[in-house]
Amino acid sequence: AKSDGTEHELIPDGKNAPVTNDNRISYVERVSYYKLNTEIGVQSEAFIAGVQKVMKRKTLQMFSERELQLVISGSSAAIDID
Repeated sequence: AKSDGTEHELIPDGKNAPVTNDNRISYVERVSYYKLNTEIGVQSEAFIAGVQKVMKRKTLQMFSERELQLVISGSSAAIDID
């Protein structure tokens, strides 16, 4: 479900396809892709463009996820988005 409550099928006839142990990774990948590239695609692109004005893409790829969070936020503490 999208943040506005509407639903978007990630695969054809997805509403009738259960998430199982065998397909859970594919499901998470599809949800992540949809949220980052469709639902908030414009915002994600703007964020990436802003970060790339400060650091080149090759430089960003040197950091782990945890290190990048520290570089961007100045803290390794979890980010509270609520």
